[in-house]
Amino acid sequence: MSVLYKYCDQLGAVKILGSLELKMPNVIDVNDPLECRPVFWQRNDTDKYKQCPQNKQEVVQSCSQKHLSKNDLDVVYSRWEAHRQRSYLVSVSGCCNKSVMWAHYADKHKGVVIGIDFNEIRIPFYELIPKEVNYSDFRLKIDILAPLSVECFQQAMYSKSMDWRYENEFRCVCSEFELERWEKKGFTRFGFSGEKKSCFLRLNHQCIKEIIWGLYTEEALEVTVRKLLSCPELQHVKLYQVKESDECDFDVIDPETGLSVR
Repeated sequence: MSVLYKYCDQLGAVKILGSLELKMPNVIDVNDPLECRPVFWQRNDTDKYKQCPQNKQEVVQSCSQKHLSKNDLDVVYSRWEAHRQRSYLVSVSGCCNKSVMWAHYADKHKGVVIGIDFNEIRIPFYELIPKEVNYSDFRLKIDILAPLSVECFQQAMYSKSMDWRYENEFRCVCSEFELERWEKKGFTRFGFSGEKKSCFLRLNHQCIKEIIWGLYTEEALEVTVRKLLSCPELQHVKLYQVKESDECDFDVIDPETGLSVR
């Protein structure tokens, strides 16, 4: 799947289309405070799972019997938190017609959804194709005594609670080091969204494929978006409209033909 969907409120839609930039928030600023934070456990002690970092002292006390020093634990915790703090993500959805997504992320159906083809975002020597998030009832568990690997970091970064599965999320997690290299070549830039540091991925015109109006998108927003799309480089963008259906999900209609496209 190359075209994925960004649900936007009214201001967000204008910012993305006006600047051709996609915000990449820091991992520590995501909605779920437990996200990208595994449960650390002790080998041969499977009935006692210790969470990081809130129950750090408890882990220190119980691990003392296994000759694991507080300094060793500090190293593990600091490495993990440092990795989280230096990671940024692109977050999009595999669907564009979910009512709950429109309600939560598109200004209660007054915003829009932007369809983005990630195959068209070309960064030399890197394929920026978001991967499907794995949803689970359990947090990732990592042996506190085992070396932390790249695979552990990756698995944690692409895992979320089953409570979030309605999002059908796809994401791409990038390190600050990677993004700084891309910034030098003009593919990204760092800035602040409010007081929070974020990275902004620079999009090319060709990757914008669709705009989908919400059930209550106001005329003023439509006029603004159409004006932004009037430049020659965005003439290819298709416009669609969500419409109520017999099911809980919306139909997506092509206004020119009146036919449902999904």
